[in-house]
Amino acid sequence: MTAPKTLLLYDDTRRLPEAVRDLLPVRRFGDLMSGGVPNARRVAAAAAAAGLAWRHLRTREDWEDLADDARRGRLPPQALWWPARLFPAEPDDGAELLRQIALLEPGAAVRPEGAGEGRILRLDATGLARLAQGGPDGADSLPADLATVLAPAAAGALDLADPLQCLRFLSGAFRTRFFNDIVRERDTVVKRSADRAKMKAEHGFWYLLPPEMQRHFVQPYGFEDDGTVASYRMERLGVPDASVLWTHGAFREDAFADLLDRLFAFLRARPRRAASDDQAAAAREALHGKKLAERVARLKTLPLWQTLEPLLRAAHPGGLDGALARHASLRRRIRPADYRHLALGHGDLCLSNILYDPRTGLLRLIDPKGGTDLEGLFTDPGYDLAKLSHSILGGYDFVVKGLAPITIGPDMAPAVAVPDQDVAPHQALFRARVAEEGLDIDAVRLDEASLFLSMLPLHADDPRRVLGLALVGVGIVADLARRHGT
Repeated sequence: MTAPKTLLLYDDTRRLPEAVRDLLPVRRFGDLMSGGVPNARRVAAAAAAAGLAWRHLRTREDWEDLADDARRGRLPPQALWWPARLFPAEPDDGAELLRQIALLEPGAAVRPEGAGEGRILRLDATGLARLAQGGPDGADSLPADLATVLAPAAAGALDLADPLQCLRFLSGAFRTRFFNDIVRERDTVVKRSADRAKMKAEHGFWYLLPPEMQRHFVQPYGFEDDGTVASYRMERLGVPDASVLWTHGAFREDAFADLLDRLFAFLRARPRRAASDDQAAAAREALHGKKLAERVARLKTLPLWQTLEPLLRAAHPGGLDGALARHASLRRRIRPADYRHLALGHGDLCLSNILYDPRTGLLRLIDPKGGTDLEGLFTDPGYDLAKLSHSILGGYDFVVKGLAPITIGPDMAPAVAVPDQDVAPHQALFRARVAEEGLDIDAVRLDEASLFLSMLPLHADDPRRVLGLALVGVGIVADLARRHGT
């Protein structure tokens, strides 16, 4: 195999500016995440796809090693110096971007004004050696004739040292499943899907809400339907979703308590409709019994089921079918007597659908389940709370972002390791708030388990994610069954 001719130097020695550190407790740009993947790992993958060698520079010692390799002639004949504060505006096109920059002829780009740190440098062997000798500050002092310099905008890159661009980067983390598409423009978000009925219901949801509830949501507008694909627009707020803050470990306890105050205020403010015990139980059973059975039946028609089933049986006796039987038994035992009504529901109140700025307390909800008439918006009042629980207690966001490793134990049983050490105090706050509302946390978690299991076929594009979600859901059922003697 031919050795790469170009080395990508990913310079991650500069820390995030204070304005960004105020929002996220992340020290370096390479540790910021897009879609659950650290920026450094994304750029490394793009470099490999572009046929470039890769070097991650984080410390002065890394620079000293680079200088030593330059002296010994161990480096490729040319390099790209890429400061980690820059990130491809279109991450999926990162490899093509790097490939195009590497092919630029010397002098093809005009040297922009300003310091070198906010620029990308293309270097020949002489320039690379000079940069390596100069260390972390060497880029600012390179003579003009030793480097071709590209401005970030010309190279199709965001400058994450700019707080506004960084917020736009973080606020671009709307979920995209395989059945829909998100297009992020400067000031708007366009959501498209071939599921035209779903798009119409999501768009129409806001206009069905009572005026006092509309303030909680980002207003959709500009609905279009071309007969094949439907879409609508929303204002793009410079606010990250709560999932970004959660998975970056950015929530101070006081900020998280404020978020819970606002979310529980929303839950209490939802309009209610009186319902008999039988009506309330039927609404709950439709979501956590019938819907769950239908989704599992769909899962069993997919090719991945043949691989998934033995893994789940190795992890828990009876596998998924055993968990479903225990879940049905638990639903007969754990019946929330306080739910004698229906409530207007968001329908998907997980952290990724909550835009929140901990500095100002601004909170807006996005991506509701939707509806075509007001009556259809009323549902089991515990559903939204269960959605919150499956993010906060269940670790849903860590699993779907690939941050919950799956391991194989000595008995060959798989297990998913959801990070909870850093969020344990926040989980305790959530449990306390549930208790303060007079609600049964076991009933919440039982509903949460059905959410994990019913979502499995919706994530079929990523089998590891399906396994992770299944292990969490089956694990919750097993824990409840042990404590309730079923």
